[in-house]
Amino acid sequence: MNTIHWFLVLFVVVAILLPGVLSVGAPSEQEGYFPPPESKGGWRKLEKPDEIKSIAGMDPDKLSELKDWLMASDKRDFAAVVIRNGYIVLEVERGNSSKTDSRRVASVSKAICATVLAIASERSQHGETPHKMTFDDLAFKFIPWAKPLSDPRKAKITVRQLLNHTSGICPEATGAPNDGTWQYILGLSGDERTAKLAFDPGRGCGYSTIALAHAALVCEYVTGEPYDKFAVEALFKPIGCEHWWFQYYDGGKEIGKHPSHGMGMPARDLARIAYCMLRDGKWRDKQVIPKWFVEQTAVPSHNVTTPEMRWGYNPKIFSLGWELPAYLTGQNTEGASGKGIPRDARYKPGSGGQLIAFVPSFDLVVTRQTGSSGGWQFAEYLRRACAAVLTTSQSSSTSYPPSTAIKSITWDRDTLESASPGSDLWPVTWGPDGNIYTSWGDGGGFGGTNSDGRVSMGFARIEGPPENYTGININGGKNCTNPASFPSKGKTSGIVFVDGVLYAWLNRQDGPWPDVNESLIWSNDRGATWKESSWKWPSGPGNFKATTFLQFGKDYAGARDDYVYFYGRDEIPSAKGTRGFMGRVHRTKLKSRDAYEFFAGFDVDREPIWSRDVNKRKPHFTDAAGVEGIQVVYDVPIKRYLLTVHRGDQGTLGVFDAPEPWGPWTTVAYYDNWLKLKGTGLKRDMLDINIPTKWISADGSTLWAVFSGGQDRFNMIRATLSLE
Repeated sequence: MNTIHWFLVLFVVVAILLPGVLSVGAPSEQEGYFPPPESKGGWRKLEKPDEIKSIAGMDPDKLSELKDWLMASDKRDFAAVVIRNGYIVLEVERGNSSKTDSRRVASVSKAICATVLAIASERSQHGETPHKMTFDDLAFKFIPWAKPLSDPRKAKITVRQLLNHTSGICPEATGAPNDGTWQYILGLSGDERTAKLAFDPGRGCGYSTIALAHAALVCEYVTGEPYDKFAVEALFKPIGCEHWWFQYYDGGKEIGKHPSHGMGMPARDLARIAYCMLRDGKWRDKQVIPKWFVEQTAVPSHNVTTPEMRWGYNPKIFSLGWELPAYLTGQNTEGASGKGIPRDARYKPGSGGQLIAFVPSFDLVVTRQTGSSGGWQFAEYLRRACAAVLTTSQSSSTSYPPSTAIKSITWDRDTLESASPGSDLWPVTWGPDGNIYTSWGDGGGFGGTNSDGRVSMGFARIEGPPENYTGININGGKNCTNPASFPSKGKTSGIVFVDGVLYAWLNRQDGPWPDVNESLIWSNDRGATWKESSWKWPSGPGNFKATTFLQFGKDYAGARDDYVYFYGRDEIPSAKGTRGFMGRVHRTKLKSRDAYEFFAGFDVDREPIWSRDVNKRKPHFTDAAGVEGIQVVYDVPIKRYLLTVHRGDQGTLGVFDAPEPWGPWTTVAYYDNWLKLKGTGLKRDMLDINIPTKWISADGSTLWAVFSGGQDRFNMIRATLSLE
């Protein structure tokens, strides 16, 4: 039995003996996993079909089909690796070693060069290099070896244009060789193809290997170190790469010998670079690749609309060295299509059937190395790997293990009750007066309709037991006791009472969702009037957005400590996230932004790390199928935190439990069609599922869920937990 197998056996045994301490294969654990160098054990690997399915969430049969496809796709020697949730789930070798074979990776090196150059740029902004540089700077300012310029238009080329094939420098469509002396590369040899630009900078799209050779020189000038030395020290060694080589061009006495961007690297080490990108540029606790670069690679980096000159590709596929395969239309000489590839996927193909790719929404890394040249079905490889990811309709569970405290949850459909048509959201909290307080959006609240009493956001009080409750609108809505504070703009999905003050996260609706600013609001008179913080959770891709609060008892009684815990998400263009984040703030300092701390992973003793730097946050919960509307409550009698979450689509719901607010999470239930909401003709996406702590029974086994999923109204249903 090999080392990996012994590790897995030990891990499972410990999980059985210490239930709740470890979460085998849970996505939150994957976020903290980084492989040691291959000489010290390398990537962890799954080979048993049941483990591949339960731990990595991959379809073993489709992976077997992918292996057969790889073997039949060409006759080249190769090494290919597919990694999900930090586990190698497929490794195929024919002639090449995935661990040690570092032959040429062709154009895969373009993505690596751009990544290294981003590190150089970031360091330069902190004064750590001889020269400062941003991607919007003029490139030839950093290439003194090219003087005098062979074409005056070169002076207008930016560093960014070198990376996204819009510079006009010797597109491959010209038929010019990609390699030669530095004089040839820089247009000083007399060859018109490298001397003259094919188009004005930024006015066309022509795939250019020679432009990336220029980028390697930019890196050398900015850092004061040869490109290969800087790449090794700044990127390769920090993430555990052990095998590589670089291509050099000679420039004689005038220019000298310098490394180009061309290089070689084994498939497993290539995967480390993609995995670091997948983790927002972090490797353990170090920000190796700038987060801004990872984010910018997710979208086209230019405004060119004309097809790429050689293959006719949609120019939108070109980002910063990396490419966006989902933008492939099939209308190109290769017939390559992005169908079936997630929008957030990034990849870089290289001649000879070589590839580096990562898909954040699937926690997926894909590589292939051949050392050869020629065409291949690059997108098909990635598409087949993505197709092997188990969706919620294919698997009735996440990769979180089953709960050891709760056997099951049963929903009593006979208790399902609805009210307040047109009003949605309905977060809840237990007030100091013993009543439940709630908020709604876009409707008239209790007694109102979609038009009667309609406000953008209102607040209400719920009196009495769930079987015979009374809803009273206290701020806005039909027959309200106080005028609306948010008649035309504003939404919230998280409210909480703490020491007599009612707090809420405010979506200010000052932009198209999810590109909005959020703030904290509070009421000192139980929802009658409201005040707003001067600080905001700012809009913008990648920024943190607080959405909900952890619910304890009456007026936050029974809290685990003196902190108020909150949950949130990243802002991403698609609005649908895959990761949940959390933080805390002392209960006396909610109004002070500087007092907020964010969950930043675990220390060696598995104790949570808290950081006031929001950029150091790490997810406490992940699900590649989608993470939306996390709500967490503490069930006192059973001493478990209950988390409800949906995946955006109608009928999706997950119920999880844990001994602490941050996990480790285990699965109580995971539905693809909860309450059979799918197929009912309802077009509405799912919204949050809230559990009022006031309505949890004395033994903790009976509770009520308030939700508006499926339709805009106040819905509630009783549930029963079967306890271990």
